[in-house]
Amino acid sequence: MLTREQVDAVIRLLADPDRPSNRKIAELVGVSRQSVNRLASGRRGLHAREDAVVDQAVDEAPPRKCPRCGCLRRRRCVRCDAEAYARRERDRKRRNPVAPPNRCSAR
Repeated sequence: MLTREQVDAVIRLLADPDRPSNRKIAELVGVSRQSVNRLASGRRGLHAREDAVVDQAVDEAPPRKCPRCGCLRRRRCVRCDAEAYARRERDRKRRNPVAPPNRCSAR
């Protein structure tokens, strides 16, 4: 995900009257050409990742116990999320089973 500075730099270069090509903008800013193209065409919003300060604060926080499994985690418990997803998918398949194809043919 792009940082706020990268998004601002790309927008500034795109708005320049004698702007460089999207490829050159990508090289100058240090982002992919696809990101520049999406910003230029409006297919990508102007949202940006907050600075690494937030990530650092989470990593420095004391670990907490996961309410489901009791493991010590600093972030969300991926294991519990995966198990919950598998459980939801299993329940969904039980509620809506795929009917076998009709093998009877009208003769």
